Amino acid sequence: MKLTLRKANALQLLINEKIAATTLATAVSVSRYDDPCLLVISAAANLQESLSKKRLLLEVLYSIRQAASAANQSSGISDILSEVAYIDKLTAALKPLAENSQFAPAEEVLREAHADLKKEAAPVGYGSRRDAFTTGFVPQGWAAGYVKEVSDLRKRKQSLSDKLLELNISNEIELSDQEEEVLKKYDLI
Repeated sequence: MKLTLRKANALQLLINEKIAATTLATAVSVSRYDDPCLLVISAAANLQESLSKKRLLLEVLYSIRQAASAANQSSGISDILSEVAYIDKLTAALKPLAENSQFAPAEEVLREAHADLKKEAAPVGYGSRRDAFTTGFVPQGWAAGYVKEVSDLRKRKQSLSDKLLELNISNEIELSDQEEEVLKKYDLI
């Protein structure tokens, strides 16, 4: 059976859900109305069945993961995903600069603010005195460059996302007959 990479990814999520839902209980509650020996034997059988199910599903899951990984590498998907991650990190770094509203004041304004700070009298008694002021230092002209770069990165990411979708639909992996049988047994395909 062939699966597109996109379907293989969705199938991996379903298999993980099925694995997580399969519990491996190691204790059983015995009430006064139960046959304790039958209950323990039944619980042990259920444990073996659940463990067998987990093992089979884990084998299929990691087989699919290996095949998808190989297909991702050979089709260039891994490289695209790496570039998308880079774009996300760079965009996160540039976005605050693109949205910055605290720019460097004109030199004259900066010098006047500094002069005013120097003129402030020392407080009498226990009052406080302003010893510093905060100012932006990024030149206002830089913001447009950051905005453009963030916009260009978003466009590039969208283009890469479209390419990823195309590759995930056009590339396939092959499931063995045994893997297909396991997936059918547990209603995953």
